Amino acid sequence: MNCRTAVIVLSIAGLVSLTAAAGEKVNKTKTVEKNAALKNVVILASMQYESIVGSAVPLKIKVQNESKKNLNSWEKGKYWDYDLKLLDSKGRPVPLTQFGKVVYGGARNFGSGQEKRFAAGKQVEETLNLIRVFDLSMEGEYTLSINRTFGEIDLKIEGMRFKLVEEPNQ
Repeated sequence: MNCRTAVIVLSIAGLVSLTAAAGEKVNKTKTVEKNAALKNVVILASMQYESIVGSAVPLKIKVQNESKKNLNSWEKGKYWDYDLKLLDSKGRPVPLTQFGKVVYGGARNFGSGQEKRFAAGKQVEETLNLIRVFDLSMEGEYTLSINRTFGEIDLKIEGMRFKLVEEPNQ
């Protein structure tokens, strides 16, 4: 693995970690963790660094409102609430699945949703399966960017890397 200096990262369960690409950690259980914070709102994303082609690629996202005030956000559903961008190892956008085209295609901003209050001191945890959104039928390394907006707060995680392989490394 190509190692670079890491930026601030929150560690889940206090696992011993190895330094990976800027801003992310790959720990001994091969989980990639990355975070961003703005105005006391924190987003933490984690996933397995290595998955088998054709299997589920779960992305766990936790957003914490550590501020002293409630935030409002417009919500449509967990996949619609996050902007996901995925690039292959050559920097090309990965094609969307049929479901991904519905979620991130031209009709994305149409349809119903509701304004929800994100209370001070609360957190939201969700798991998104990337194989539902992107065509992950080819092995290789991928780079994910995540964006979520709460009112005027725009949380971004960029450059989260993971790898798809035909057979798992032992």
